Amino acid sequence: MVLMTGDNSSEIVSFSTLNMAAAFNFEAFNPEVMTWIRWVKRLKIALELFGCDVTKKHQFLLHYMGASTYNVLCDKLLPKTPEENTYKQIVQILDEHFNLTPNDILENYRFHLRKQKAEETCEEFLLELRKLAVHCNFRTYLDTALRNQFVFGLNNQRIQSKENSKIGRRS
Repeated sequence: MVLMTGDNSSEIVSFSTLNMAAAFNFEAFNPEVMTWIRWVKRLKIALELFGCDVTKKHQFLLHYMGASTYNVLCDKLLPKTPEENTYKQIVQILDEHFNLTPNDILENYRFHLRKQKAEETCEEFLLELRKLAVHCNFRTYLDTALRNQFVFGLNNQRIQSKENSKIGRRS
C-alpha cells in the first residue's frame, strides 16, 4: 500500500515504512546501563526484527543514540557533522570514546572492594562480581578469585562461616 504525503506532493511513503516507524521504539544509549558495542548489537537486532530498511541504519543510529551521545559525537567530529560520516565510522568513533582500555590495578581494586549489598541476593552479588572481574586479568585464577571475593564479601556471617568451613575441608 502506498500513501501520498500531501495533495500535490510527489513524495510517496510506503505503508510498511510508516507501520515500522510507528511500532519501532528503542531506548537511547546509556553508558551506565550497557556498553556501546552491546547497544549497537541490540539496535541491529531491532532493525532486523522490525524489518527496517538496512540502507537507513545510519539514520536510525543517529536518531536512537539519544541526545547526549549525539552531542558527544558532534563534539568528536568537529568541524564535520555526523551526517558526513558512515555508519561504521560513527560506531568506531563512539566505541573508542566509550570503551577506554581499563586499568588492571583499578579494576582489581574495585573487585576486591565489592561487598554484598543488604538487598542483594547471593546470585545477584555473584553476577556483579563476574561483571567486575571482566577487566581484572585473572585468567586461570578467575574461579578462585570469584570464590574468594564471594565468600569474603558476603554480608551474612552465618553463610560466610559455612562457606569458610567448606573451603577448609577441601584443603
